[in-house]
Amino acid sequence: MNLPLLHGNWSEDLQQHWFLCEVVWRVKQLTDADMKVAQVVTTFRDRALNWFMKFSGGQPKTLNEMLTALIAKFKNPKSES
Repeated sequence: MNLPLLHGNWSEDLQQHWFLCEVVWRVKQLTDADMKVAQVVTTFRDRALNWFMKFSGGQPKTLNEMLTALIAKFKNPKSES
């Protein structure tokens, strides 16, 4: 099982992306938060990767910080609240 890619094109479902990442981690029995951060960062492509590099500024971020910031930045404008 591989983690899904996230391009940051505003049409992707961020909740679904995060859900799939969590499912993969559960199946692989991955519990280390630092490993999860490292793995999720490898799923970022294009705009999402550019955003993350600016967002992190080279400083470690938690999964919750990343999820909150991702949703704020790339939430689909057509999606319902």
